[in-house]
Amino acid sequence: MQLAIIHYHLNRGGVAQVIQNHLGALAAQPAERRPVRVLIVHGPGRDAWPEEVVPGGAPFAIDYAELPELAYDAEPRADADRLAAALGAALAAEGFDRNATVLHTHNHALGKNASLPGALALLAGEGWRHLLQCHDFAEDNRPENYRHLAEALQAESLKAGDPHRLGAKLYPQAPQIHYATLTERDAAVLAEAGVAAERLSALPNPAAGLGSLPSQAEARGPVFEKLGLPAEARLVVYPVRGIRRKNLGEMLLLAALAPSDTWFAVTLAPKNPVELLSFDRWRRVAESLGLRCRFDTGGAYGVGFHDALAAADAIVTTSIAEGFGMVFLEAWLAGRPLIGRDLPEITREFRAAGMTLGGLWERLSVPLALLKDPRSAREGLRTVYQDTCEQYGVKPLGAEEAERRLGVCLEGDAIDFGQLTTAGQCELLAAAAQDAGVRRALLDANPGLAEKLRASAEASADEIGANARVVRSVYSAETLGERLAATYAEVLGSDSSAAVESLNKGEAILAHFLTPERVYHVRIEPWDPSKTESPS
Repeated sequence: MQLAIIHYHLNRGGVAQVIQNHLGALAAQPAERRPVRVLIVHGPGRDAWPEEVVPGGAPFAIDYAELPELAYDAEPRADADRLAAALGAALAAEGFDRNATVLHTHNHALGKNASLPGALALLAGEGWRHLLQCHDFAEDNRPENYRHLAEALQAESLKAGDPHRLGAKLYPQAPQIHYATLTERDAAVLAEAGVAAERLSALPNPAAGLGSLPSQAEARGPVFEKLGLPAEARLVVYPVRGIRRKNLGEMLLLAALAPSDTWFAVTLAPKNPVELLSFDRWRRVAESLGLRCRFDTGGAYGVGFHDALAAADAIVTTSIAEGFGMVFLEAWLAGRPLIGRDLPEITREFRAAGMTLGGLWERLSVPLALLKDPRSAREGLRTVYQDTCEQYGVKPLGAEEAERRLGVCLEGDAIDFGQLTTAGQCELLAAAAQDAGVRRALLDANPGLAEKLRASAEASADEIGANARVVRSVYSAETLGERLAATYAEVLGSDSSAAVESLNKGEAILAHFLTPERVYHVRIEPWDPSKTESPS
């Protein structure tokens, strides 16, 4: 088997790390189950891509083809024929045979390159076999991406309120086109939309081993010196790139509520300019309120990722949405307790595998009485849902059903901190930073939170050990390599002569994600500097 991996770039983190993990997992497979050659076809960008992708060397050749046509779109135009021709030429130049090749494409319909879905459909029509892996969805709180696709593909879905036609273009169907997701939840979403079960697989990310981390005693001195932390401080690390859905405002609130010796640190700044604007504003909010936080430790402070994990007392996550959620696995491999926001649709699979996640909470309740205008909470939820529906070009739910769902979000005269507007989060952060009474009220509204904020490796040793064993077994490179190799074999064995058809119910994908309880203001709202630069 020959394997061609297609992605927009090979910049550090995200999908690029998944590709590295996949190659490592395949390298560990027996010779008869692994590819004989790998071609990575990518757009511009190889930031921090390693010279040796598989430590110790891969047992198969890995070659590269950089295509400008795979770059992120600069404007909403699609030319599927041009991209298909460029991909076909790259494959032909490397001697790849469509009868012996699987094309594994990541995030083809995310809205980064509107030509890609159509180009892949054209290649499928020529007999190429595909595995299209959806890590994320344009339908999931990414209205800018969705609008870009609709305009570029000249779909009338925004004007007509009919996402069916756009879904039909984004998710082509044929026996030679298989789909993969990171979770069973996302697989169920695609199945509901009409993807056949025999062409749909859940492929969780393999948890690559962290290797031999330095001891905490060894790491703390150099790391604390770079971060400018007191020697006696406790360090809680958020090991992510701080984009909007990572919900950094909640990390700031935890810093306000945690014991006075506790510091929080997020490891990487975003590369996307829009996301970087949000990241920088949260940093300024933290500075203006005197919160114990450090931002971009891997960039601005020069702290290595492994060193940050080794120096940490705990790992935190406050994300409001994940495609997979690697932090739920990596914390245990780092030998640290995990605290923060639970995402039950994601973590239920980890719990089913045998993990316990005692340091997480499903919501961080904010009593409405703590807000300057309690009525603004419901109005904010209603407005962001209606505005998001408008951005997607669809009608919101009926008033009665929408209000019922909004009422669930406001249970017990409280709202989840993650569902506040950014202005509302900043207002509460200022109150919490300045008023001990507000801090007590928040801790009282969230029983057990104070104890979780004091989590330590010593106190959590049993949970850490048990969860690490599950991760090394169920989510090991070997286990995931077996699943990946089996999926490739299924794809390669499929009939490649069939015509390409449209997805039956593309609207079901948007309907799943676009509901009042799933829309988060902080995830999509542009920042208003006049409201958030200096909260008071």
